[in-house]
Amino acid sequence: MKELDFIPDWYRADRQRKRRRHRHCVLFGLVAALMAAWSFIVGQSVSGLSAETQAIEITLEKGRQAVQDALAMEQEIAALDRLARILEALTPRTTLSAILGELSQCVEEQIVFSQVALTQEPISDDTGKMASSPGGLVRLGATKPAEASSLPDAPQRTRVTLIGIAAGGAEVAQLINRLETSHYFDRVSPVYSRAKKVGAKEVTEFEITCTIADYQVKR
Repeated sequence: MKELDFIPDWYRADRQRKRRRHRHCVLFGLVAALMAAWSFIVGQSVSGLSAETQAIEITLEKGRQAVQDALAMEQEIAALDRLARILEALTPRTTLSAILGELSQCVEEQIVFSQVALTQEPISDDTGKMASSPGGLVRLGATKPAEASSLPDAPQRTRVTLIGIAAGGAEVAQLINRLETSHYFDRVSPVYSRAKKVGAKEVTEFEITCTIADYQVKR
């Protein structure tokens, strides 16, 4: 017996088109879902990397700022150290008030000073050889620093110059003796002592130099 097919061809073609369309829609949906999932994963990864990058940049910036602060502090410490060394080199070891107080103990009423000068000079021994080590204990003949500096090349001492008049030569001699026996003064040397007439009176004009004995020379 021969079977007859009453279904037209256009119906079969239409059903095949619908099946293909359905498969295409399913495939497109799957692709779209996969792309959305992949975009989400990539977006999360990029966000995470961006956050990590920002954190690294912040850490690097903090480190750079800390290094700059450390360098600035180091420069400030070096500047303060230089100022301290300059101040130490230029400041007399014995205060002015102590020197004037000791002078007042050595001077009698018959002596009047017209000038009291205090100057800083390099420390040297009797041969004129300069000392080159700082502090109260100095060493003669030590090597000088090679680099140029605005600071004194050698330790400084205070020289006192006394200029004035006295009632007579005996008062000048007593002043020199008092300065020599004082523990504050050293290298007492009379520069001159001569007679001078002030009004109707005969006085003695003098000049005496000495140094402050606040250091010890080590050879």
